[in-house]
Parts: sequence; structure tokens; C-alpha cells
Amino acid sequence: MKNLVEPIRSKSEIHALEEYLRQKNKRNCLFFVFGINTGLRISDILGLNVSDVLNKNFVEIKEKKTGKYKKFPLNDKLRHMIKLYVKNKKPEEPLFVGRFNKRLNRSQVYRFLNAACNDIGISSNIGTHTMRKTFGFFFISNLRI
Repeated sequence: MKNLVEPIRSKSEIHALEEYLRQKNKRNCLFFVFGINTGLRISDILGLNVSDVLNKNFVEIKEKKTGKYKKFPLNDKLRHMIKLYVKNKKPEEPLFVGRFNKRLNRSQVYRFLNAACNDIGISSNIGTHTMRKTFGFFFISNLRI
């Protein structure tokens, strides 16, 4: 049986994780905030380029898994974080890059997310899908993150 990942259900844990990531690595913080505020699959977030989000109120993508077109708003918090993050980046660059200026991959995201959760004491089953599940949990609960 697979280990199923869980959403982060506590706002205080979300805020603690965000603050921890903000202090450690701005890219990882933006990735996490992007994931929990949009509910996108990790493959769709990893496929974004700077031009997809720069100076935009909405982002339009073709989902990799389903092939469907999706248009979703960027909230004020995300727009502000994106603006600061992409300040010195070229529009054609991948939004999230790792070492050697290559596009970040899902295993790198899993590692930084898991390490951060362990460091701050979040003990639920955490994976890359946790961000999408967290978005869904708060969306269904009609709560703001």
C-alpha cells in the first residue's frame, strides 16, 4: 500500500513553514506559496516560465496531465512575491530553476519540502501533492490561508 500524502490542515503550521522557507530560500518559499494558493499540480508549476506570471493578474496554462486549458487568478500576495522574485530574470527563463540554471524537478521539490517540514516539526505524510491537497482542504473549508 502506498503512503498517501496529507494536506497541512493547520494555518499556524502553514505560516511557520512559509516563514521557515522565506528565511532559508526565496525560491522555495515562492514555490510553496504558489502551490498552496493555486492548487496546481507540481508538473504544471514546474513548467512555468517567467513570462507566464510576470505582471499578470491571471495565469493561463494547458495542464500537462489532462490537456485542459486552465485560467486562474494570482492573488495580491503571489503577485507581490513574484514581482520581487523575477526582478532580474529574463521572460523566457523557467520560473523555478535549480543548480546549473536548469528547471527545478519534482524530486528537488520533494526534498526541500520534506526537509523543511521535518525541521519545523510537521509530522504528517508530506509530499509534493501536499500543496495541492492543502489548497483543496482550505478551499472546501471556505477558509483563507
